[in-house]
Amino acid sequence: MSEIALFENSLPSYLKTVELDDDTKSMLGSSGHRISTSNGAFSMVVGGKVIATREERYINVVIVRMAKNDWRNFYEGEYKEGESKPPVCWSSDNVRPDSGATKPQANTCEDCPNNIKGSARQGEGKACRTSRRLAVVLENDLEGNVYEFNVPGRSTYGDGEQNKWPLRPYVQYLGNNGVPIGAAVTEIKFDLTDKGRINFRPVKALSEGQYNIIRSRAEDPAALNALKLSYSQPKADTPKALAKPAAPVVEEAEDEVEDAVEAAPVVKKVKEAEKPVAASDKDAKLKALLDELDDDEDAE
Repeated sequence: MSEIALFENSLPSYLKTVELDDDTKSMLGSSGHRISTSNGAFSMVVGGKVIATREERYINVVIVRMAKNDWRNFYEGEYKEGESKPPVCWSSDNVRPDSGATKPQANTCEDCPNNIKGSARQGEGKACRTSRRLAVVLENDLEGNVYEFNVPGRSTYGDGEQNKWPLRPYVQYLGNNGVPIGAAVTEIKFDLTDKGRINFRPVKALSEGQYNIIRSRAEDPAALNALKLSYSQPKADTPKALAKPAAPVVEEAEDEVEDAVEAAPVVKKVKEAEKPVAASDKDAKLKALLDELDDDEDAE
């Protein structure tokens, strides 16, 4: 049985091989189940939340599948304890940034300035970190949950020593002795003398029946998905509604005002009407004219 009781009864066998639907994945984030090595302890993480932490400095697992090559991740800014922001650039083929990378740092990993020794913010390491992803099951729960497990670059390569190997020489040791990586129970243990480093050693071989279970688990959707590199990006802030622009102020041009003044109709001032002549004045004038006529006739 699994270390965590999900249901009162055992999990139906068909659910152990069913792939999660998109709705469920959308709420889980980047990983359903993984084993974290943060803070110097092995913790079981489900849906982004720690649900159990081992007090022992080691954990026994069986490696179901392993990524074929290293992955690369570049994080922007200083790392803060407990922060879980995703990288801005990453590569699942160790050749070029993945198409989903939000801020690719170069066209290829080989030409990237963050892939040069001394580019790290501290020490002489590289700013771009390498890791190797494993899909593992717990030693006592071969048919249970498949967990993602990331092996840092410094725990992948190196010489190591007997029963205290980095990942690569450990797998080579098993292979040179005719043992497939999935046929052994593997102890993963924190190095007591080198903080942050983990070592690998074989504990025991699986029985034939157990090995057949592991071989079938290697084709489970959970094991295949565990080796897919993806990150949940934080949601962008909803843009604030823009204020409605004010109506433009139309200013009258001086020329237009002058034209309007010139075009204004000219109103002529009407002369005052002449005062009417009184009737008595008319008679007097008429009498004077008649008198002038009479005088002219007498003169003839």
